[in-house]
Amino acid sequence: MKNASQSQLTTEILKLSVAQTWNEAKREWSLEEVYEADEPETCLCGHYPIIELCVLRNDHNGAQATVGNICVKKFMGLPSDNIFQAIKRVRKDASKSLNLGAIHTLPLPGA
Repeated sequence: MKNASQSQLTTEILKLSVAQTWNEAKREWSLEEVYEADEPETCLCGHYPIIELCVLRNDHNGAQATVGNICVKKFMGLPSDNIFQAIKRVRKDASKSLNLGAIHTLPLPGA
């Protein structure tokens, strides 16, 4: 059984999707951007506070949804924890590189 936040995420994503079912709607979305907020924000699921955010874009209608790193992992199966660890490592030491998971997952600029 889904918990309340998963149910809210499902409802909100379906509202922004072309598809009418969760399994179909999930396939419409792709990762567009990840960032760390300066001030805490609220995930589409209702969870507050979140700092590590992922912007998703619906490939069918252009809609955008901003979700926390935990929800994007559950929703899309993306290794968001690895992505944010890599970003923090590079921010701390610019001579470091992104990990392979982040490189393969993050969208290319302008793509």
